[in-house]
Amino acid sequence: MIRAFKIYLITFGFFFAMVPYSFSNGINQQYVKSEKEMLQRTSELDNILQVPPEKTRSGFAVPRYVSLKVGKVNGRAGPSTKHKISWQYRRKGLPLIVIAETDTWRKVRDMAGDESWVHKPALSGIRNVITTSKTTMHKSVSIETEIVALVDKDALLRLEKCTKNWCKVSFKKIEGWVKRSKIWGAEK
Repeated sequence: MIRAFKIYLITFGFFFAMVPYSFSNGINQQYVKSEKEMLQRTSELDNILQVPPEKTRSGFAVPRYVSLKVGKVNGRAGPSTKHKISWQYRRKGLPLIVIAETDTWRKVRDMAGDESWVHKPALSGIRNVITTSKTTMHKSVSIETEIVALVDKDALLRLEKCTKNWCKVSFKKIEGWVKRSKIWGAEK
């Protein structure tokens, strides 16, 4: 079952369909964790060895956020095509955390906490986030400001910047601020 997620533009009354978010394993079962399970984790970056940029193969720090360049990417049990496919990620722009790397492979962690190896060309440095519950997008950093959009759970948004408790996000030409606690992918 694949559900469509929508973001509603309140000021103009239009709506824009979002791409469905789904994971599937080798036998094509959809993988979903409940919001309660997701909130039990204290930090997205827990238990990841911190490696400075000068000590990595890519020259970028580990851990770091990336996103998928394409809409169908195999996540493997190890860093080669000879390793078994553990997951197939099926959402272009899906945010992931790089937790280890080789020259051409990246070990990634998804929002459910699952890890697999992905071929480097399938990843982009573009920062995206996913909403963890229904939320509102505001004009500025306060719940008292005008609501720009209502955003469903699992909506994929582009991350622009963050303050301590709020992040500026965008979708197409819609831009606004959401509470940091309502999104995944904005830890750092």
